[in-house]
Amino acid sequence: MGKIMEKIIGVRADKKEYREQMARAKRLPHTYREMFDNIKKYIWSVGPLDGGLDILYGVIELFEQSAADGQKVREVTGED
Repeated sequence: MGKIMEKIIGVRADKKEYREQMARAKRLPHTYREMFDNIKKYIWSVGPLDGGLDILYGVIELFEQSAADGQKVREVTGED
């Protein structure tokens, strides 16, 4: 997985940390998880992106906090 991610995002990724973060994403409420998957798909589609994983990890943290605060995903992300 590391070499694939290195090609996609331009950095060597720590497999363990990536797996832990994706496990956190899977525990998000359904609507948040769907939005996260869409964001992740978009980030992977744009090609090498400095800090791509940091962005994804930040989104997970934002979504966890927003869900805990009772916000709807569209209140966090907007309609577009």
